[in-house]
Parts: sequence; structure tokens; C-alpha cells
Amino acid sequence: MNNIRFSASLKTLALLLLAPCLFSIPAFGQATTGTVSGHVSDPTGNILNGAHVSILDVDTGIVTTTATNSSGEFIETALPPGHYTITVELTGFEKADIPAFELNIDQKARFNIPMKIGAV
Repeated sequence: MNNIRFSASLKTLALLLLAPCLFSIPAFGQATTGTVSGHVSDPTGNILNGAHVSILDVDTGIVTTTATNSSGEFIETALPPGHYTITVELTGFEKADIPAFELNIDQKARFNIPMKIGAV
């Protein structure tokens, strides 16, 4: 009989310890960063593959670099909220600058960046 009481007490104790875990609401999927993406083209709208893209966090001075793909697209995810500028460079074209903009949590900032033909 003592074994039955002991077993029931263990079950009750285990349930009391596990209850907070069973009834808590998971916090999965809460975003804490933003995304910057864009399309880079020449003055006639043709895509520019391999353009060098620099994304500067004005608040921290950290620069993230990437390049456009074969579709003229670039994307940087997981950027912390803050103020950013974008600079795009490619041989044969003038440098293109996107002035400072604010990136918020879970924001997807997208830019179409036409580049002017420059000195070769």
C-alpha cells in the first residue's frame, strides 16, 4: 500500500514540475532582423550580373557585402534594425548610391537600382 502512495506522489510531483512546460506558449518565429534586397540593371533595363553591393549599417559602421546573381538580384537577410545605405559598383558603370533608410524588425526593403554607364 505504501508503494501505491509513493507512486501516486511521484506522479503528482512530476505533473506539477512539468505543467509550466506543457502550458507555456512557444516563442518560435519571432523575427528580430530585417532583409534588404534589390535588382540592379543598366539604363536600358538589362540585368547586371556580378555587381558589387555594399550595405553599410550607418549606426555601427559594419559593412555587409554581396554581389548580384545571374538575374541581377541581391539579397541580405538577418540584418539588425538600424539605418543603412547601399552602394553598388561595377566596372564600366558609375557608382550607384541609395541614401540612408531605416530598416525595422521583419521589414523587407527592396530597391530597383539602375546604373548609369561610366568610363571604361
